[in-house]
Amino acid sequence: MDHAQVRAFAAGMLGEPVSDVEVLAGGSYNESYRIKSGASGWYVLRLAPADHRQFSSERHLMRNEFLGRAFLPHLADLIPRIVAADFSHRELDRDMMMTRWVTGTTGGNYLRTASPEQARSLWRLMGQTLKQFHRIQGTTYGRLIEPWGARWSEAVSTRLSKQINDLASIGAPHDDLARLQTAIAEQTKALDDVPCRLTHGDLIPNNLVVAAMPDGEPRIVALLDIDRLMWADPWSDWSIASTARSKSLPSQAFWEGYGQPPDDSAASLRQSIYHALALVEARLERARRFQTERVDTLVGQSAHALAEIG
Repeated sequence: MDHAQVRAFAAGMLGEPVSDVEVLAGGSYNESYRIKSGASGWYVLRLAPADHRQFSSERHLMRNEFLGRAFLPHLADLIPRIVAADFSHRELDRDMMMTRWVTGTTGGNYLRTASPEQARSLWRLMGQTLKQFHRIQGTTYGRLIEPWGARWSEAVSTRLSKQINDLASIGAPHDDLARLQTAIAEQTKALDDVPCRLTHGDLIPNNLVVAAMPDGEPRIVALLDIDRLMWADPWSDWSIASTARSKSLPSQAFWEGYGQPPDDSAASLRQSIYHALALVEARLERARRFQTERVDTLVGQSAHALAEIG
């Protein structure tokens, strides 16, 4: 979409003239712009992919975020305020949302120049923040906008089936994942013995806005991209599934903030399954970007993960 079109849509949503439009780089899903109104300052306009371009496992994520905000009043100060949202497709065949711009730097940028202790502080804050999501209890597993089952194993199986279909739809490798489907079907007892909690789904440094305190220590001032919220086992959350096996200093600091994970045999089995599922999600993300070599690497990593499950 050219800047004139963006300017027109943004002006219509704000009800006032727009003086500047900038493309925001970094995201791989939504199309994002920084918008300036001379009357009221800076905003962010996000445009979701058209419905026919969305994977079945990622349908209407922006609407999922919109619903999720109602469950997060205790984090309202950290979630950019919605100024306008339009899911009607009357003006454009895409979901649109506009939020206030939050001043600061991304967590990823902060970490590039942070001292080791400052980096530990940010990872510790991430653990504390994720814990606040996981305190919220649900009753049915799946996306907020699309429940996938009353049992966690049912939701896991449904999501994986959708992801396999999405990989197949773009010609990406997926035949090897039949083994993971079988493993999930064989481990329903272990999978169903878990709480139903709200998970963030994508809490990584680049999805944080951070401000440095006078002493250089970080303070999280905003949480970005909460569109992957899901009712799930908290230990399946992306931040945990991708760091639980790591012995790195960031991982250790994260657990200092969050609290130590369970280490019984059933939890270890579930963690192996979640690790394999995280690799599937990463494969889908890389396939979306046509990064063939990265996809092939992830297929190899999946083989090792599946061998651990048995």
